[in-house]
Amino acid sequence: MLKHNPGKAALFMIIATISATIMQVCVKFLAHIPVVELIFFRSIISLLLSGSYIIRNRIPVWGNNKKLLVIRALAGVFALTLFFLTLQKLPLASAITLQYLSPFFSVLLGRFILKEKFKKLQLFFFLMAIFGIAIMGAFDERIPFIYAVMGVVAAFFAGLAYNFIRLLGKTDHPMTAVFYFPLLATPVMAIPTYLQWVTPSLTDIFWIIGMGVFTQFLQYYTAKSVQSDTLSQVTIIKYLGIVFGITAGWFIFNESLSMENIAGITIVTIAVIGNYFFVTQKKIKPE
Repeated sequence: MLKHNPGKAALFMIIATISATIMQVCVKFLAHIPVVELIFFRSIISLLLSGSYIIRNRIPVWGNNKKLLVIRALAGVFALTLFFLTLQKLPLASAITLQYLSPFFSVLLGRFILKEKFKKLQLFFFLMAIFGIAIMGAFDERIPFIYAVMGVVAAFFAGLAYNFIRLLGKTDHPMTAVFYFPLLATPVMAIPTYLQWVTPSLTDIFWIIGMGVFTQFLQYYTAKSVQSDTLSQVTIIKYLGIVFGITAGWFIFNESLSMENIAGITIVTIAVIGNYFFVTQKKIKPE
């Protein structure tokens, strides 16, 4: 059963966001490795970690709501594949900003899937964020239109996955939802990985292990967070990741920010802050 605990939900989401940033840096260092191969390796690592956790804690391996667990895993595979592509092809800050449309999609979809309340002013903030993304994609030559679209679609599927995770909180342990992702992704990615195989170096293996481990933390603590409070409350915290991403891109990859980047990220951030204070003051909760 879901337990409403806003304090723990916020802490879990902060841990998930930090883990996400570290994972994104690892993927950026692996830009020469095909995305399907990265997801294959990431799935094997997650399969071992989540499987051992489930066995050790005697959690039912196959869960209760098997249909929804599979659907959630499929949404996660689509989201992660497209997101990894944008991470490899776009500046880190831009790819992360595109991905952080997912909380808006979470709240929009939550109105229909979870029956959580949603106000018209939140739609305004969502459109404002889309406008910020459009400025980045239309004027920054480093952001090809196709990858901007991929980033938005990845965010949509991520938002869909968050809704399914929250639904699964009524029937299944968070780690079961995490376990189903590699259970599905490993065989799906095996053939394309074989066809596009690139042998990783020792340094690559270090980054691959880091990618897998911190993706595991990301998924587990995201699941714990969204099962502890409403989506409109906890997913907004994910936007700390934009700040983390800009910092990492600047210091680690020497990525400069264009005026278009700054304008777009600023608009998205204002939309996020506006939505956060609106939601907090109105105390929007599930119906």
